[in-house]
Amino acid sequence: MHCAMNSVQHNASGSELRAFAESLSGYLVNQPWQTVASPLLRYCIALTESPLAFVIVGMERAVRIIALESTDTDRLNAPAFYESADSALADGGFIEVSGLDNLFGSVVKTGEVVIVNSPATDPRFAQLPGRDAPMQSFMGVPLQIG
Repeated sequence: MHCAMNSVQHNASGSELRAFAESLSGYLVNQPWQTVASPLLRYCIALTESPLAFVIVGMERAVRIIALESTDTDRLNAPAFYESADSALADGGFIEVSGLDNLFGSVVKTGEVVIVNSPATDPRFAQLPGRDAPMQSFMGVPLQIG
């Protein structure tokens, strides 16, 4: 499971982010992820001043967003995306992002924190399905359990 954010520039060190991920991983081991996803993601948004945060799981050839939170302002700015995303999460339980050769997949494949302040210029860039607004920056933090 991974926490990824479309964030405003964030300058935390990798060790701070790993410590954050390790403490959250310990909590997730003892609680069902559905119980903690929303507060976890709201915390990610507050920590990074990001408009959007989500939890992904890696699959063989894709990643799946299994939970997301956003600011009210971002929901107002991208209503079609959130309507589609909320529907996909309610109906199927996930939003699929194809391939692992993208920023989302980089977090899954490496198990390392990935921070990119200009994702549109990164060769691993992948837009969220159905979202027109480009990411301003990207931070993916692995929450590895086991």
